[in-house]
Amino acid sequence: MADAQDRPGIQKELGLRLAELRRRAGLKQTELAQRMGLVGRRNQPAISRLETGDFDRPSINFIADFLRACRAGFGDIQDILDKYTSLVPVAEVEAREAVAKVVEHLPQEARAAVAKYEAGTARTMSGRAGGEPERRVKVKRELTREERVRRVRRMLGHQYQNTVLEEKLLGVLKELGKALPVSERREACEHGRRVFSALVRSQGNEVRRAVRLNKARLRAEEEGIDPEVAEKMAQAATEAFNQLEKEGRIDWLPSNADIAALRLSPFKVMRAEVLADIGRVRAEDAYWKKREQFKVLIALTVNPKLEAMRLDSDTRSRQYMWAMRLLDSAIDRGLEAARAEAEQVIPKSRAPEITRFVTEETLKLFEDRKHKLPQRPPRPE
Repeated sequence: MADAQDRPGIQKELGLRLAELRRRAGLKQTELAQRMGLVGRRNQPAISRLETGDFDRPSINFIADFLRACRAGFGDIQDILDKYTSLVPVAEVEAREAVAKVVEHLPQEARAAVAKYEAGTARTMSGRAGGEPERRVKVKRELTREERVRRVRRMLGHQYQNTVLEEKLLGVLKELGKALPVSERREACEHGRRVFSALVRSQGNEVRRAVRLNKARLRAEEEGIDPEVAEKMAQAATEAFNQLEKEGRIDWLPSNADIAALRLSPFKVMRAEVLADIGRVRAEDAYWKKREQFKVLIALTVNPKLEAMRLDSDTRSRQYMWAMRLLDSAIDRGLEAARAEAEQVIPKSRAPEITRFVTEETLKLFEDRKHKLPQRPPRPE
């Protein structure tokens, strides 16, 4: 299917084809105008604009009269007409342009995500099929430009709400720490989300709110969520709701300026339990990086002393690796355990005297610098 942006190009192609048909008929533009029954000086420029592709949306009658005067038919321009009718409808083009205007300040990846979302939601279920009152079969209806823009704005507004909520829930997870096992995080966060949904869906109706909140509380009890944890999650959800209500962003359709300023994105908001796990993984990665740096600095401090002993590169390499292994042992099991391991390794090494020297130097440096050793993050239960 031709793209909607090809319309000006198709107009020019049509103009060239019509001009060719006129010349084939041996007619000048003034003669063609006479044959078409056009009178007055203003009509020849219309023909000229049609042939140059500058006549925007010429009527079918005008084109038919042009062809008739040239003793030609629609078959002579059928391929161009088919190309034109395959273009995206004007209303669809306008709707896409309006949606693109909403998210024009977002990164390209985000704009592409909106376009994908749009392609899947340009229609909605509406009405009844077949004209039979007893049948309640719904049919697809094309959304108007205003409806589509509104839907995108609402989606981005919901993403902002979810971001605020997940940040509050993440705060509770951090506060609870190891007191809440990893296996129970998702259920606890789901309770917070149910409370938030109850608050949003029952605005202005205290009776409905009480019923929905009680239902959420009973479900938390059925799932065995610790009452204290459930209360903290409910409190976090309430704080998120109160913040959004204060900002006027509960039933909120963000403007173009809001979307640009807040960098609202159509991508799914990452959930609190996932964010907590990512934070743990990042902390673990940071720990291992710092630990490796700690070891390397000690091993490199020992290495110049080996070079001063005029050892070959192979021996220096083996001793460097031994120092790194010894440091791992000291970090994981303690200084005494590392010394005990060394006493078993030294007699079996190729150069016992050198290995003992490296051992003593390495462990001495470790003892002097162990206060700089990074603290390993707690492991999840």
